Amino acid sequence: MFKFFSMQHESRRSFALDVFRGLALIWLIMAALQSELNGVFSVFRVSEEGGQTLSDGLFPTFLFAMGLSMAHSLEKFRSHPLIEILFHLVKRGVVLFFIGGLLNLFLFWHSRGDNPVDVTAIKWYQVLGPLQRMAIGYFMSAFALKFFGEKPSFVFGLILLCLYWAVISFAGNILTPNRLHSDGVVHLAHIYNMPIDLKSISVIFAQMALVLFGYAVETYLNKNGKAADTLLRLFFLGFICFASGWLLQRISVCTPVPSAPGFTLLAMGANVVLYSFLILTLPGHGMRRGGLRFIENFGKNPLLIYLAAIILAAFYVHVRIEEMVLPAYLNETLFRALTPEAGALVQGFVLVILLGGLAAFLQKRKWHLRA
Repeated sequence: MFKFFSMQHESRRSFALDVFRGLALIWLIMAALQSELNGVFSVFRVSEEGGQTLSDGLFPTFLFAMGLSMAHSLEKFRSHPLIEILFHLVKRGVVLFFIGGLLNLFLFWHSRGDNPVDVTAIKWYQVLGPLQRMAIGYFMSAFALKFFGEKPSFVFGLILLCLYWAVISFAGNILTPNRLHSDGVVHLAHIYNMPIDLKSISVIFAQMALVLFGYAVETYLNKNGKAADTLLRLFFLGFICFASGWLLQRISVCTPVPSAPGFTLLAMGANVVLYSFLILTLPGHGMRRGGLRFIENFGKNPLLIYLAAIILAAFYVHVRIEEMVLPAYLNETLFRALTPEAGALVQGFVLVILLGGLAAFLQKRKWHLRA
């Protein structure tokens, strides 16, 4: 079910994709770890109103990157029998959904604290977590692209985004209550108040639009190359999406949320601008050094590193020294001269470096976790 495989020679654009995913993953790890380390810089916070901080755009970024990768993976199956293609899509979607379910089960157990075996509380288990919704969005997007074609799928994505705008505008305030803690942080083990809710289901519309948009961008690059004029067109497209999203957020009739259409368009624009910039500025294969190689390693194995980060953070905050959890103990001893936020930031960087070592080891052995 899982394949460990050797990497082939990569193009400059695949290098940009790995760096793009690596940057997003490192930011996600820092934001997640900070939420558990008794202090969070404002830049790592999730906005209480939604769609106002960089951390709000992390999962839209991963969905966009999923679409970029899909343009390459589906191309490999262009001449394969339909039954083989369908099996591949179902397998990847089911495996990603299963991994997300296991992760949510672990976080659910982690959140129970002193009473982890209270089976009656399982009714609060979150069925449609982020990875599960990503799995559904991936399968539906890939299915539409492969069996209905690119143009109908892109139109379908636009219709879904408009439909989601309608749902959020006219029913968004009654679908689910605010899920944020009072400190503006969505904690690792945060359990929603419903196992399945309409909001979680409707978010899939926006996620499909993001995946299809990423696929369209990478397909355009594959057909037109990476010349300056091509990238300038993408920059212009990104600016239009960003401006449209900003305007839509201002005229929205409901309280904005991170996955609302306005923020979805804003995230689309920011992602395509950043991705184009990376393609334009990153060095070639023989010139990758230091920090770039460190970031690239994260992007080559994002799923496994993400899972390792969540599990590491969950256990890290449960280690106790002298009646104190480890993060608080370090803040009281090694980082006494720093603010709680600065101490948490230092600890976050240390854990990222440890995960970077794991990513480098996996890359050296050419081991990648793939559904």
